[in-house]
Amino acid sequence: MTGVFINYRTGDASYAVDLIDQRLCREFGEGQIFRDRRSMRPGTDFPPELSRQLKRSKVLLALIGPNWLTISDSSGARRLDNPKDYVRMEIRRALKRSIEVIPVLLAGAPLPKADQLPGDIATLHRRQSFELRDHSSDQDLARLVEVLVEHVPRPPRTPSPASNGRHSSVNIRAKRLDIEGPITGGDYFGR
Repeated sequence: MTGVFINYRTGDASYAVDLIDQRLCREFGEGQIFRDRRSMRPGTDFPPELSRQLKRSKVLLALIGPNWLTISDSSGARRLDNPKDYVRMEIRRALKRSIEVIPVLLAGAPLPKADQLPGDIATLHRRQSFELRDHSSDQDLARLVEVLVEHVPRPPRTPSPASNGRHSSVNIRAKRLDIEGPITGGDYFGR
């Protein structure tokens, strides 16, 4: 099951999309985080795969940058006003399926008001938002991870060989020093 579905508008604070995706993949594993460009192989039938991944998700992060509301298509129409716009469809489906939707505000963008949104996603304005600030992105991402832990389990961490009490055998040879055997933290070799 995918835990987190990243919903974003191409060309709207794109640096933050990468930053969020990389941090969440590191914390939860790539299999728990869906981001279309990273998660889908070339040749994948795009619309059904988006729908399938959204159904499997527990949380949708709606990344909202300063141009999210106003980006237009080639005819000059606002993209969000198109009922077939992927950003709008994904949010609409998540709201309809009672998937947790968290608006993530990027680069100082405000949460859109209900009258700025198409009717089928107007309730997005009632969702408690999360702000990712440029000057404190590390701390903000750590807070976002803690919010998501409530919905998506972290994978178990496997201890490294050095942390489980076993140590590698190391041979050190010097002019007046010949040591063989395990070396543990705190060993002192003197002069």
